[in-house]
Amino acid sequence: MDLPSNVHIHSGFYILLFGRHRTKGKTKYDVIFEEVAKLLQTHRGYRLYVTGHSLGGAIATLFAFYAAASFDQRIPKPVTCIAFGWSY
Repeated sequence: MDLPSNVHIHSGFYILLFGRHRTKGKTKYDVIFEEVAKLLQTHRGYRLYVTGHSLGGAIATLFAFYAAASFDQRIPKPVTCIAFGWSY
């Protein structure tokens, strides 16, 4: 997903979530997204809440943003993010 030029994301957080694994070739976002999508297919009618604290809060915020912006029909909208003590 391309972001507008006035949107800035901390490079460390971005690399952690979207950097490709050296041996598996997938990003953490891809792995998490597919697992979440499978669960939501199994449990239809459920909503997606993403939570995290500290570093996990920053990653949860990024994941929730991209999942909410996804056109994948397996992800119900809205996506809710609850993050505590996260950096920005």
